[in-house]
Amino acid sequence: AQGGVDYFNMENRVLSPPELQFEKNADFPGASLLGETNNTNSNLYLNLVHNYSTASEILFTTSVGVQFENKNLNNSLIEARGLVPTQSNVDQASVSNSFQDRQIKRDRGFFVQEEVDLRGKVFLTAGLRGDASSANGNTDKYFLYPKFSASLRLSQFDFWKSKFFPELKLRAAWGATGNQPPPDAKFTSLIPANIGGRVGLIPSTRRGSSNIEPERTEELELGFDAGFWRDKGSLEFTYYNQNISNLFLIAALPPSSGFTEEFINGGEMRTWGFEVSLGLNPVKSRSFSWRTRLNFYRTRSKITKLNVDPFNKGGFATFLGTYRIQEGLSPTTIIGADVDENGNPIKLGDGTPDFILSWNNSFNFHLGGGDLELYWLWEWRPGFDVVNLGKLIYDLGGNSADYDDKATLEALNLDEVPNGESILKNCTDQRMGPCRLQLLGLTTSPYVEDGSFIKLRELALTYNLPNSFVRNWFAGAVQYIRIGVSGRNLIMITDYDGYDPEVSQFGNVAIGRGIDTIPYPSSRTFHFKLSFGL
Repeated sequence: AQGGVDYFNMENRVLSPPELQFEKNADFPGASLLGETNNTNSNLYLNLVHNYSTASEILFTTSVGVQFENKNLNNSLIEARGLVPTQSNVDQASVSNSFQDRQIKRDRGFFVQEEVDLRGKVFLTAGLRGDASSANGNTDKYFLYPKFSASLRLSQFDFWKSKFFPELKLRAAWGATGNQPPPDAKFTSLIPANIGGRVGLIPSTRRGSSNIEPERTEELELGFDAGFWRDKGSLEFTYYNQNISNLFLIAALPPSSGFTEEFINGGEMRTWGFEVSLGLNPVKSRSFSWRTRLNFYRTRSKITKLNVDPFNKGGFATFLGTYRIQEGLSPTTIIGADVDENGNPIKLGDGTPDFILSWNNSFNFHLGGGDLELYWLWEWRPGFDVVNLGKLIYDLGGNSADYDDKATLEALNLDEVPNGESILKNCTDQRMGPCRLQLLGLTTSPYVEDGSFIKLRELALTYNLPNSFVRNWFAGAVQYIRIGVSGRNLIMITDYDGYDPEVSQFGNVAIGRGIDTIPYPSSRTFHFKLSFGL
């Protein structure tokens, strides 16, 4: 049995006095905000595991269990404007607005799993999981998710004679998982309204869906793990194919229903890709060792079915750049004001990189009885696009870096737009900044940029003091002392015009990440570490 409770409380206070310069021209100068968030998460897991082995070295492991999870979120905010001078309380203002968000969610589930180990050569697993949630339309229904996997260690069979690949394992797996609906999807919320001079409640424009169900993901995975070069190297390969059904969508409703929209399960998406990992330990001695690893990852997605009309998601407006959700397209397809001869949106870019390649190295030196380790991690992400609205902000201020440069078809990213030359003729000012502003609403291409980058993700230097020195100095009370320095995001190589192609106005969301309005870039951090053991 295992259980736990996690409680989080946060209070926010923001004061913007009416005396501040940017407040003086506001309709209600001076603002005071008071917010409080309380969140409680609790869980309870009850598991049973039974192991059984036969005389023929076949091992069976049976696992069963139940799980209970609860979430209680209460988030409230009071915004007051038009503050009385020298006052900060939210009740000392001429206009106030309040907001409260409450989410109560209860999930429960069970699982059954059987694992079979056939003499360390063949491994089989079969399992079934059932989940029910208060967020589903039917709170009593358990949605079932089976899984199966098998692996075969060819190197353990007598016929395997390869000396270069002393270890080789083939593996395959198939399984299903679920993603619970948003907590408010099945409810029709009520909003305040003035009815006959009295404060009352009326239904919102979004109708709750009593039939909402979890999204379902079914994934097939194939791969192998190999060891080679006298165990100095390892090679791993994985191919995966996901089919996601019951996608959460917001569907428009006819006016006769009294509502404008509702959540539905109305789409399907396919995601596929592969990952390759190559690890080497080319040098290994008593005084020095070197480990290096390359990881290559590539993924693609496509909307295969959509039960609603194509729609845009993310961004501020279509002409400022947004993402297109449409059957046959990737969900990270970027569009804008640009259209073809039939009036259909033109794809301006894609937020998914061509691939992700990472390279890490670890060098260990045995110096003076201690161990010195140098570690670094580089990452390369090419071929993805970002909507750089930061450049638009600088254009409006007349201080973008290329504001006075000559406007050309290539510099404005119009060379790949079908009617790019005719669009460029709308520029009466041939400077880049003014031209981009004049074309705003006709094309979004000038603000869609390649976000490819190479980053030094991490650099660390660590030293373990000699054990004899530590024991003698502290009379055996301390067993080891480790000191180190490290840094993250120390170097970035990119042609992107903004501060950081990884940042986004809307945070780390699935769709809409590549909208740059000059938020804080990724932090460049430095750490000093001291650890010891008693």
